[in-house]
Amino acid sequence: MMMRPRVLAATLVVSASLLSACGGGSGQQPTTRPASNFDGQMSTCRQSLLIYDSASRAHWEDVERVCTAAANDSSLDSISERANARFNTARAKIELAAMTEATGSAQEAYRIQEYYREANDILEGLLNDSPNFNQAKLEHARAQAGLSYYDRALVILSPLETLGGFGRIDADSMLSLRAKLTKARIMRDRAAQYEQVNDQEMLTALEAYNRAWSDTAPLAPGVSDPFAAQRQQMHAEARAELIAVAEGIADRGLDSPRYSALPPDQARAPAENARRALDIATTVVRSGINPAVTPTPKVEALARLSNQLGTAELVLAGFEGPARAAEFRCASGQGRSARLEAARSAFEVAQTHGSVETGSYSEAMAGIGCATQALAPTDPQSRSIRLSALERARSAFEAARNSETGDVRTQSVRHLQLGRVLKDLALLQHDMATTRPGGPDTLPANARATLDQAIRSFESAYIETSGITDPQTLRSIRLTNARTFLDKSEAYAVLGQQAEAHEALREAIAIDSGLALAHLELGKFYYRLSQTDPVAPATLAGVAGQPSARLAFNSFVSAQQIAANPAAANPELESEALYHMSRITTETPEQIPNADYDDAVTFAGLAYDRVNSFQNRAQECLARITRGNGGREAYLTGTNEEATAARSRCTGAMQSPESYLLSGQYQFRLSHFHGQRDQQQDLQLAIIAFEEGAQLYDSNREPKSPAEQRTRARLEMAKGVAQGCAGQPIIGQRIIDALNAENPAGAAEAGQYLNTYKTLRCRPS
Repeated sequence: MMMRPRVLAATLVVSASLLSACGGGSGQQPTTRPASNFDGQMSTCRQSLLIYDSASRAHWEDVERVCTAAANDSSLDSISERANARFNTARAKIELAAMTEATGSAQEAYRIQEYYREANDILEGLLNDSPNFNQAKLEHARAQAGLSYYDRALVILSPLETLGGFGRIDADSMLSLRAKLTKARIMRDRAAQYEQVNDQEMLTALEAYNRAWSDTAPLAPGVSDPFAAQRQQMHAEARAELIAVAEGIADRGLDSPRYSALPPDQARAPAENARRALDIATTVVRSGINPAVTPTPKVEALARLSNQLGTAELVLAGFEGPARAAEFRCASGQGRSARLEAARSAFEVAQTHGSVETGSYSEAMAGIGCATQALAPTDPQSRSIRLSALERARSAFEAARNSETGDVRTQSVRHLQLGRVLKDLALLQHDMATTRPGGPDTLPANARATLDQAIRSFESAYIETSGITDPQTLRSIRLTNARTFLDKSEAYAVLGQQAEAHEALREAIAIDSGLALAHLELGKFYYRLSQTDPVAPATLAGVAGQPSARLAFNSFVSAQQIAANPAAANPELESEALYHMSRITTETPEQIPNADYDDAVTFAGLAYDRVNSFQNRAQECLARITRGNGGREAYLTGTNEEATAARSRCTGAMQSPESYLLSGQYQFRLSHFHGQRDQQQDLQLAIIAFEEGAQLYDSNREPKSPAEQRTRARLEMAKGVAQGCAGQPIIGQRIIDALNAENPAGAAEAGQYLNTYKTLRCRPS
């Protein structure tokens, strides 16, 4: 935004504090009284015209012309009459400047400044002569603000805000109200003078408007108010300006390209500004709605503001805002529950007051669906609660889709949102069937049917935009379309249709090659493939005959490099790519050209640096124990930084069966490089860790997830191997045999896991 040119006044402004102390010049008392309206005669200019009226441009042009002549009339002997004529001239110039400024005409910019400068010069020489010096000070503040001397204007206004008492409405009380509204406008203009609008300053302006709106409210019934019409006008002006400022803050905080490139954690600051502004605005709008008579503009304004408030709460809950994705990527268990509840409440207000025609109802229902889906718990003990939440989210998204009347992009987003919750619902249906005693291992019929619906929604999301040819519009929907194929791929993968899943991932990258998440998901696809088929099958077009692990590694590298780009930095996604790069290097080093276990340790360490999670800590531990002692370097048994890092990563806080498994594997691996006495100690410590991990697992009576069941089998297998290596082969074999009899699939997986990380045999391999 261009700053107004500042014009230095010829003389310094008369000190406002001095004016306040002296009450004008010559020791007179302030007398602010209403006078006649201008009737076109020079004699009227000799009175202090009523400063609270609104009039046309032609009116003020007449006032300026006639009162300028009156001020120059030598027959005016009275100082107060001459002062009133000059005051009325200055007031007219200020009103003309404000009206010209409101038209936004660049050609008139010079004339605007001339009006303000001329008015300022008149008022600076007038204050000590005017019998109504408080009126003169108010106009002086307006002139100073027009010249961009905002701080001076605010100092001048300060004593005017406390004039009069609103229990008895007189001219001074009215002047005080006008001063508060003027202050709010000055604060708004000061915030807008920055090259980029300063939202902290704009919030201050908003609060000033709120005070002006509150103080200009109609008086209690029965209280005499000679200025009722003017109060009502100022009240409406303050309300309109307040809503405009609040929506401006919200627009910049939630949709502006200025914030679109910011990572989510930095985007929360403008979102918090938006939330504060919208809180004030919704309160003001709500107070103006009469349940018996509901003016449609006010109701729709409340719906619009409430939708924005809900969006701000979702951003503050940790979601990606619409500036990054054109829609919220809602996910169960995501975000902070208090914020999500606040978001849902705001969207419910918008649902009540929104309309289908303007799209506010559809937006509200989508917001309710998103918040409800995110509030769905993810822990295995709350599956029934989660199921109910996802069903409610599904209903909300269906209502949003069915009521959407907006452009094809918004319609596409509605299909995409519905598809995502259907996909989550199908995965839960599958999970509930497979974890139930005697439950099927195959995909249950209800989950398959729900996934089919999800895929149809994803296809509809893409079809909505298929007819667009305008390049600019296509660019704006590219990210949404790419993510549509990502979700479609996941649905196909669950259905077991791997070729279709692979094709959808490649299509996502073809649409938006800079989408790191698509490269990451493609890498995960190849990673899963490497565990069952080291070479990509011929059904995967374009990659047949290539090592699956190498394809995965290359995809993870692409994802990491994109996520690390400063223009779109995403530490969480970069960390996940590095984590998988470490895993695949650790597990299949022979398929990664020029890679070794040192690289695996480095990748895991970088992942842990970016996101301090158990997953990354565990992978760094596994990479270090797989690398081993490193010959003369003594990476595990030495006293150097490497050995210290290995010990720290592998024996951290023992809070889960998984952490005990890591600690035991670390102690077991140390036994490969120690002498016999220390070796026995290492093995005993490993056995203790495996036993404590199993006990912790068994102490939890809740249903166990498949991942938890795998951990239990690994603990048993590791304990059996360690017992055998510690000189108790019979005990060790009994443990392993019992595991094979109880859970043969789990035993086989556990043996493969321990072998991968070199903790299955008594001697180093």
